[in-house]
Amino acid sequence: MVENKNKTQDKAEYNEAMQVPPYQGSQGWDSDQRGMQPSMLDQQIPDEEIPVPSPPQSSPEFGSAAPSSFSIPSSGGFSMQQPVMINTQATNEELIESIIEEKWQHLLESVGDIEVWKSRVNDELAAIKQEVLRISSRVDNLQTSVLGRVREYGKNMEDVGSEIKALEKVLQDIIQPLTSNVKELSEITNSLRGRPNRDTSRGL
Repeated sequence: MVENKNKTQDKAEYNEAMQVPPYQGSQGWDSDQRGMQPSMLDQQIPDEEIPVPSPPQSSPEFGSAAPSSFSIPSSGGFSMQQPVMINTQATNEELIESIIEEKWQHLLESVGDIEVWKSRVNDELAAIKQEVLRISSRVDNLQTSVLGRVREYGKNMEDVGSEIKALEKVLQDIIQPLTSNVKELSEITNSLRGRPNRDTSRGL
């Protein structure tokens, strides 16, 4: 019986030695360490790995109130981001409008007033159109005059041809008796040349 009692007492002491004492602050831990030596279990557990107690589960009433309290900062964060986005969009629109205005002013400086430029271009186009019409009428008149001159030249050539034919006919009428007269004149001259020789031969 004594041995069993000693075994039971030794087992209880061993179990008490193996249990980890709860964390009670630095003062309580120091006082416990002064009274007993650290066990092997205490040496194996590092100081950084102290278990963090989990938060207690809330009742249904607090659980229903928790999401509402959590949604407040989210809505507040969204309301803070929305004005930033609106301001950025407004800044971009102002920048785009300033660039367009600058380009438009540069175009107006280089071209001038659009209405004045448009009226000037219309006047120049009307003047060019009138000049083209004048040139077209001049070309038509020149073409008409050239055609008239060509027709007149052709008519004159026809008249000249008819006159040449008439002159040829006249010359034929003149040349034929002229040739006959020339032949007769040559015969007369030949006969006159032969008579003096005969007279001289008779005188001898």
